[in-house]
Amino acid sequence: MTLLPAFPIALIVLLAPGHLQDSRVSESAGVGFLKHALVEDRLSHDRKLPKSDREAHAKAFHLELNRAFKQLMMEAHSGDIESMYRIGAYSRMFAKEGLTTQKECLPWIEQAALKGHPEAPFEYALIMLDDDSIDKAKGFEWLKRSTQMGQRKGEAAVHLVRYYSYGSKELGIKRNPAIAWTWAEKGAKAFGMDVAEFLIVNGLQNPDKIKPSFVQFE
Repeated sequence: MTLLPAFPIALIVLLAPGHLQDSRVSESAGVGFLKHALVEDRLSHDRKLPKSDREAHAKAFHLELNRAFKQLMMEAHSGDIESMYRIGAYSRMFAKEGLTTQKECLPWIEQAALKGHPEAPFEYALIMLDDDSIDKAKGFEWLKRSTQMGQRKGEAAVHLVRYYSYGSKELGIKRNPAIAWTWAEKGAKAFGMDVAEFLIVNGLQNPDKIKPSFVQFE
């Protein structure tokens, strides 16, 4: 499995997927159920609670997640973009609990991306790039598309700078400092900073100064 490079702490998003959703948009029942399920999941792992309480929360988590998935599917079929996004963004969790498979969920997040959801393009790309059973080439194309779609253009550019700075045998990407620099310029523009600051803040080196023998993504 290819693990994408970690972001600096300053850029880690601490909120759940969908945090950029307009607060004026009313929350669907499915999203509400999902949030309840996530709370139950967190409590089921809280070592400060008695074992019996953790077990009760674990059971509640599964029941609430099942209810959330069914409701989100109904809402997605009725055209709700946020529900489409959540089905894809939490596809691993749904699959792990035996409610569906990740591949069955991904078309929904792709639809959300095409319909203008601010988080979906970038999240969709990362899901595909981080799973060996999914089309990584398509994931890389979506990573490039997410520099023009949605609200995480700068973060997408960070990944692209790394890919072209070091290359990727798995994706057939050759090291290309010139292309890496171009993505650095676009990323800097998205974050509203100059290129030098963009490289420093995101833990990146100047692509021209990276030795070809440097470890590649494998």
